[in-house]
Amino acid sequence: MSDYEKQKEKLQSLDKRYRLVLDEYVTLYPKYKVYKDSPSISKKYSADEGNMYQLQNDLFSFKNNLENNIVSLSEGVEKLDDIIGKLTEDNKKLKKQLASVAGHKEGAYGSYIDAQTLYQEYYLGNWLLVFTMIATIVMCKNTIRKPEFSNLAILQRY
Repeated sequence: MSDYEKQKEKLQSLDKRYRLVLDEYVTLYPKYKVYKDSPSISKKYSADEGNMYQLQNDLFSFKNNLENNIVSLSEGVEKLDDIIGKLTEDNKKLKKQLASVAGHKEGAYGSYIDAQTLYQEYYLGNWLLVFTMIATIVMCKNTIRKPEFSNLAILQRY
């Protein structure tokens, strides 16, 4: 049972008591005013008046309890509202950061692909350079080992 339902039941109970005491009071009051000297009517009137004061005290206590609950709920709501405000501001900041970073994914992926392509080109270029150097060395060795006869004849004339 929630606090709201408990408070509602208590208010209904106080309302029923109030109606009963008020009916008795309204019924007895004219008799009391006419027959003030009657001890039985005075006694009943005093009892009804005591019930009325007790009921007023209970109603005041109930009202005070409700006001205190309203104040504490209001304070709780203010705290929650402050927390929600802070979270909303943080959410706005995070959304801005997300929006600024959202386009970076594609850019970073493109940069990665570019770097990978450049690496592969340099790798291929290095292998071509090594192959060219080996081919040049082999050609030079072959040329120095086997001199051509036509060049030899030219050299012998001089």
